[in-house]
This record gives sequence, C-alpha cells and structure tokens, in this order.
Amino acid sequence: MELRRIRLFTILILLIGIGITSVAVYAEIAGGDADGLLDRYDRIRDKLEDNQFGQPIYLTSDIEERSTNGQLSGLIDFPFERVASAFKSGSDWCNILMLHLNVKYCNASGNGKEETLEVFAGRKHYQELDSTYPGEYVFRVVENSADYFQVVLTSESGPFRTRNYRIMLEAAPVDARRTFIHFTYSYEFGLLAKTAQSVYFNTAARGKVGFTVIGRTPDGAPEYVGGVQGAIERNVMRYYLAIKACLNSLSVPPPERLEKRLEDWFDYTEHFPLQLREVEKDEYMDMKRREHQRLNTR
Repeated sequence: MELRRIRLFTILILLIGIGITSVAVYAEIAGGDADGLLDRYDRIRDKLEDNQFGQPIYLTSDIEERSTNGQLSGLIDFPFERVASAFKSGSDWCNILMLHLNVKYCNASGNGKEETLEVFAGRKHYQELDSTYPGEYVFRVVENSADYFQVVLTSESGPFRTRNYRIMLEAAPVDARRTFIHFTYSYEFGLLAKTAQSVYFNTAARGKVGFTVIGRTPDGAPEYVGGVQGAIERNVMRYYLAIKACLNSLSVPPPERLEKRLEDWFDYTEHFPLQLREVEKDEYMDMKRREHQRLNTR
C-alpha cells in the first residue's frame, strides 16, 4: 500500500473528532447522569492528584481486535454553567476543532438540538480546500440540565471501511467553581484499516508516541505507547487543551477571542513537546488566521 494513501487514511481517521467521515448519521445515545459521572471522579481522584502531567487529568486508551477508543477525564477551574453554555452548539465545536493543526474548515448547520458539522482536514500547513478531505458528523445535545451536560458527535462510516465513530463530552459540577469533564472518542475498523494503520505506524510515524508509559529504558527513562493508541492519545489531549483554550477565551471581548484561543492552545501543547510539537508558533498562528478568514468567505 503506497505511503501517500496511508497518510491520507491517517489524516482522515486519527484526528479525534474532526468530523472527517463520509456518512453522518443520527444514533441513539444512552444518556448518563451527574451521579454516574461524579462516581467516576471519586474513583480516579487519586490519579487526578498525582500523575505525570502536572495537572488534574487522567488519560487512557484501548485497542481491541476491531475497535479502539481514547478517554480523558479532567478537573477544570471553570463553573459548570460556563462549561455547559460554551459547548452546546455546533459552532462552539467548530471553535474547538479548528484549533487542531489538521482541521482546515468547519461549518455547522441545523437546529439547536441536532446539527451537521461539515469539516475539511489536511496537512499541517495552509491548503486550498480542494486539496483537503471533506466529511461530516451529526452533533447532538443529549442532556443539558442543572447538574449534568452531555453532547455527542456521531458518524456511521469513514475511510478504509471504518465505522461507528463516536465523540462524547460529559460535564458535571464538583463545586461552585470547578467542573469535572470526561471526553471519549471511539470507532470500529476492519482488516483493511488495520493493515493500513500497521504499515503507516511502522514507517512514516514510527517515532511518534502517546502518553501512556509502557516500560522503562535501562537508564530509567519512560517508554511511551506508540501506534494507533499513541495517535489517539495525542489527539484526545489536543482536544482537551482546545476545550480549555476555548473556555479561557471567554474572559476577553469577542473580537479578541480567536487570537487568545490560538495563543493559549499552542502554548498548552508546548508543555508536551515530545508528543505534541509539530510546527513553530509563528507558522501555526499564520496558518490558523488564514483558515479562519476563509470561514467567512466560503
């Protein structure tokens, strides 16, 4: 399988929630509740307090014979009401997705309860849209109550016979100023996708790693998970940092929010250079400014 095709595959399915899948679909989602989410908070509280990240987050990933998923839980210093109001529309999620290096365009359409997100993905530099890769997700607000918030993005199928994409964000208040959030991404794949992933991560992406420590070198340095799990962990982290950047941007007037989101997101990623550093800051800022200008002209 030629490397160019495998690169395309990787761009399309390993961006954690960017919407690059071919058929969006409405799916019945089992609703959660505040008690269930806060029970998870109690179970992992020790991991939030003592971990390699230096901040209250807990990241896991898993790959099985025909499916994979990544999950990140975090305790953030924002009131629940602000979190719920910040991510209840498709356009709010476009703000999150557009911070990612590979997301070139995002547009939401539909009503407030269910919307379609049209998203284009590409390389880590500015591209015209006709050289990028289109797809879409269905976005739904599953629950938005006084003490629990859940939204999901779903898509039925994607490239290389991948299917059943699901992205979910849950949130519940811990106290008056802090919120516990849980972000999940999963999809299923067949033999074709499994083969493509294996080839790509043993060639072009051989040195890329995630965050889970799977061993130690003879001198005691950590060895991190690679492959599909590493890619999922990197992108789950990128989107968690995007959520924080979007929330932080609400502290400034609307005309200044884009610049603050971009600045904060890039600076956050620099805390994890081994996993997340891809381009220089001036390259990133210039690329994203141009991409956001294009949103208003298409």
